[in-house]
Amino acid sequence: RRAVAYGQEKDMIISVGLEDASRAHQDFLIYLMKKLVGDGVQRFRYADTVSLLNPVTTSQRMERIIQSLPGDVEVEIHCHNDFGLATANTLAAMSAGVHWASTTIMGLGERAGNAALEEVVMAWRHLYQGEDRIDVSFLQPLASLVSKASGRKLSEAKPIVGSMVFSHESGIHVDGLIKNPKTYQSFDPGEIGRKHQFVPGRHSGFSTIVYLLQQEGIEIDSTKREELMKRVRSRALRQKRALHIP
Repeated sequence: RRAVAYGQEKDMIISVGLEDASRAHQDFLIYLMKKLVGDGVQRFRYADTVSLLNPVTTSQRMERIIQSLPGDVEVEIHCHNDFGLATANTLAAMSAGVHWASTTIMGLGERAGNAALEEVVMAWRHLYQGEDRIDVSFLQPLASLVSKASGRKLSEAKPIVGSMVFSHESGIHVDGLIKNPKTYQSFDPGEIGRKHQFVPGRHSGFSTIVYLLQQEGIEIDSTKREELMKRVRSRALRQKRALHIP
């Protein structure tokens, strides 16, 4: 109470972090929060410290907490990723009405990490039609900067910011994308300053080869095209992945 009173004297926003809240008895937790509100606390940070929540329980608990507190009291969700659910749980909490979400670039954090900013923002926009004030054009360069500064490798398959997440090898996918980009995209990569990339590999079709050659101003007949396709598939099988195009 003395700390809260001191903060109020300094015109501070008083926020209380509820460590390991997901393992606390929820009735007691709400009782404590109400008591603290009476002392002047304006915001609570609900931490799923050991990653025990799932999207259903997250939504249920957040709805109950928000309904139990005065309307001007804000709630923040802080999720860990031990079961790979940090982003899903964060989105469930946001959908349930929490005011703030704890996120980190690339999901970096204690143990398995936390909810990734880039995943939460883009999913909130496109799966929940939510609003935010994030300039998403900086997500990719920011992830690259954090990766370099932290010495933590950015996985090529990292959602939103990985180097291969907009790469397409399958012949069916490439053919569809050439005809209409919306065929195989959940959102336009141009929104975050990126674009689709076609990579030749064992699953590629002629559409991929023809398109890539045309981008270089090269035209080949059907015989050479078939021979090149065989070579591409053979090499991709040897190296066990699609071919890299610089």
